[in-house]
Amino acid sequence: MSVRTLDDAVEHVTVRGTMVSTCRLRPSALHVRCLENWGMPNVHGRAQCDGKILTISFDRRNDNLIYVWASPAPLESSSSSLLPPVCSIS
Repeated sequence: MSVRTLDDAVEHVTVRGTMVSTCRLRPSALHVRCLENWGMPNVHGRAQCDGKILTISFDRRNDNLIYVWASPAPLESSSSSLLPPVCSIS
């Protein structure tokens, strides 16, 4: 009989080359530099990148650490745009 920890049981998705948890109860702990690829979150702590909505919160004790979990972005109507939503840094 094998036992897996919760970290092993959580599913992950790849966002711009970084593995991000899909479970809000067990978010990924990542370095702040990931935001250079994804873009800064909005007021609610969310950023949209590669067809995923990233919910981001900053660690209160360590300025270099963020907690992130991903969820699929809602599908937009086909008449609104022909291209899928992607994030960009301007």
